[in-house]
Amino acid sequence: MNIRKQRGYSFEHELVNRINKVEGWIAIRLGSPSISLPDIIAVNNGNSTLLAIEAKSSSSDIITVPVDQIMRCLRILNTFAIYENKYAIIALKFMSKKWRGRRRYTYRELREYYYVLNNTVVNDDIKCKYDGSLYYYYSNDKLSLQPYTMPWQ
Repeated sequence: MNIRKQRGYSFEHELVNRINKVEGWIAIRLGSPSISLPDIIAVNNGNSTLLAIEAKSSSSDIITVPVDQIMRCLRILNTFAIYENKYAIIALKFMSKKWRGRRRYTYRELREYYYVLNNTVVNDDIKCKYDGSLYYYYSNDKLSLQPYTMPWQ
């Protein structure tokens, strides 16, 4: 379990560093998941943009984003009415090492996906496959979310 937590922290830290290197952007990692806040908040006051980011990282072929974590990203956007451009983002990273069981990994291409969440996805967990396709977790219906171009891209 500690490796999974460390992997998540590492991805969040990496995202914050990437965003903070872009002129005009400020990002902070908000810490503990138990406080009902997104993993990361990023702002650009120059163009009135706010990002609430939920970051997930995995060495498997599927990443699941629980509906309560989606909701906390959407809720925080309503708190900051002053921002004209507000986006709830899921940041997904599939590690270059794929887990194959007890201390066994195979290597693959590292992939990252960034999607904009909207209010239509709040009724179910989301799962993302290694190829970037999205589905509702329980119904397995395909989900279409807009990709988001992160500030450093």
